[in-house]
Amino acid sequence: MPDFREGSQDITADQTRKHAMAGIINDNGKIRYQTREEAIKANKEYVKEMIEKGGLDNLGNALHAVQDRYAKGHNFKPWKGFHLNLETVLHLYDDIKPSSLSLLKAFFKSRQVLKKYKKLHKKIKKPKRKDK
Repeated sequence: MPDFREGSQDITADQTRKHAMAGIINDNGKIRYQTREEAIKANKEYVKEMIEKGGLDNLGNALHAVQDRYAKGHNFKPWKGFHLNLETVLHLYDDIKPSSLSLLKAFFKSRQVLKKYKKLHKKIKKPKRKDK
C-alpha cells in the first residue's frame, strides 16, 4: 500500500507526487514547496510513468495517485509530514471519510486509468497456425 511504504510520508516532491500533494523542491539553491501547478504536473507525470511501466504494483500506484487527488486533505496542498497536531488529524479524517462527490470523482478517474492501462498493455493475439 503506497501510504505505508518506507519514505512514503517524506515531504520531498518525489514522494508527494505519489499522493497528489505539493512537496519540497530545490529551486536553484532555494528550498521551497512546489506550487499547485507544479504539484499537479508532477502527479500527472507519475501516473503516466506508472501506467507505462506496467505490472500490478505500478497500476496500484497509478490508481492511488489519482484517487488521492480527490481527498480533501490532499488536493495538491503542501505536505508538511505527520505530526501530532490538528492539521494531521483533519487530514486523516478526510482520508477516512471522504465526501460522496470525492468518491465519485475518484471512481471515474480510476476507470480512466484502467482503460489507459488496458489499452497500452493489451495482449497481442498470436496469429492462428495453419496446419499444412
